[in-house]
Amino acid sequence: MFNEKLKAVRKQKGLSQAALGKLLGVQTQTISNWENGKSEPNLKTINKLCEALDVPLRYFINEERVDYQLTLEEAFVINKYRELNDDGKQMIINLLNMI
Repeated sequence: MFNEKLKAVRKQKGLSQAALGKLLGVQTQTISNWENGKSEPNLKTINKLCEALDVPLRYFINEERVDYQLTLEEAFVINKYRELNDDGKQMIINLLNMI
């Protein structure tokens, strides 16, 4: 799970939650919420996490749920789609059907 992987790699790198939060520009409580599974960062922030912790993006991707490897651009599009409300999702589906 994301939260367990984050906590493990943060500790492996010798960073406190506060230090990691400072690197990312987020509060310590945000890091704590991620590590406790209360919330998860968006894809942009996960990319920042990967840079700060020096791990590849696939470290955080649950490969059991993915049948194939996504490019960063594909993952970005999927993440943005998931952030849309139902009307926004329907609009994207309608646009794709026009192609």
